Amino acid sequence: DLAPARLLVIADVLAKNVALGRDEREVSRVFEVIEPFAAELARSGRSPKNRREMLRTIGQARASFAMTMMAACYNLKRLTYFQKAGIEAF
Repeated sequence: DLAPARLLVIADVLAKNVALGRDEREVSRVFEVIEPFAAELARSGRSPKNRREMLRTIGQARASFAMTMMAACYNLKRLTYFQKAGIEAF
């Protein structure tokens, strides 16, 4: 059955799967930069020379998280609209 409500559920699941994969790759990238920084800091007590790169990566991760939260808010608003319109998405 390809009713609109079922298609909405399928689209929602696929979108979440893609977003989760992107988020996992972003987190891995952040850890790749931060782990050597933390190891050097623990070993020597000083920040390594690539401090600027580490700070930039953390800033990008924060911005990505903010965008993810904005998308989540949008999706909640969309779900509310569907419910008020009588469309069952789940």
